[in-house]
Amino acid sequence: MAIIPMKIYLSEALNSINFDDHLNNLATVIQTSYSRTKTIEIDLIKSGIAFDIDLTINLGLIITELLTNAFKHAFTKKTGTYQSGIKSNR
Repeated sequence: MAIIPMKIYLSEALNSINFDDHLNNLATVIQTSYSRTKTIEIDLIKSGIAFDIDLTINLGLIITELLTNAFKHAFTKKTGTYQSGIKSNR
């Protein structure tokens, strides 16, 4: 999981990070970690929103916790679909 924040810090514009890309990276890492025990489809809602580094990391931590808990606890039959994303009201 440490590789995800490293990708953020290595990006050129720390004040405008594409959250869709970050969310996709998080989902891929978590899904790969749990793929041996469960087959869960991840449906990511793309929004095209960019955030600064602080908000990107904080939202990433929240979504990581939600997604990890979904893999651990939500799907007792070892299959299912998890949907996640960020949407703007502007």
